[in-house]
Formats: sequence, structure tokens, C-alpha cells
Amino acid sequence: MKKFFILLIFITFVIKIAEAPPLDNSDWFSHDKFSHLTTSTFLYCWNYNLLHNAGNLDKNKSCIISFNLVNFAGITKEIIDSKQSNNKFSYKDLIYDLGGNLLGVLICK
Repeated sequence: MKKFFILLIFITFVIKIAEAPPLDNSDWFSHDKFSHLTTSTFLYCWNYNLLHNAGNLDKNKSCIISFNLVNFAGITKEIIDSKQSNNKFSYKDLIYDLGGNLLGVLICK
């Protein structure tokens, strides 16, 4: 039941941020950063549940593997972005990826 309320609060938060205008002109509060946060949270929860429930791994192993997989995916995406002519590597995106990953840990634990 606790996870349900955390997920409900998260979904409400996500909807409110998506509807809100940008707080300022910096890159820190853009829709791209919001996408990094929510995607990382979803991927962590999905990986964790897949490993723990379908893979029958214990909670700690599922947590560690999921955390590392999502971080690896975020770093890989930024490296691919840096190779494109109209894009660049963004540490801010990685910070939001890590935040989403940590939020996933809170939801799933």
C-alpha cells in the first residue's frame, strides 16, 4: 500500500510539472530534463521488478543490477548524443537520469 501512495504522489508530481511553464530560461528545468527523470524512474522500476519477480533474484541484487543498467543506458545515450553534429554530451541530463534512478529505488524498496 505504501508503494501505491508513493507512485500516486509521483504521478501527480509528473502531471503537474508537465503542465507547468518553465521556471526560468536555464536548461535545468526543461521538458527534456523532465523526460530524463521520468524515463530513468520507469526503467529502474521495470528492470527491478523484472529481475526480482521474473528472474527470482533477491532485492539487493535486483536493485544493484537495475541501478547500473539504467546508469549505463543514460551514459551511453549521452555518448551517442555527443557524436551527433547538432547535439552534445550533457552532464545535466546525467544528473536527472541519476535522480530518476534514485526515485526508482525509493519507489521499489
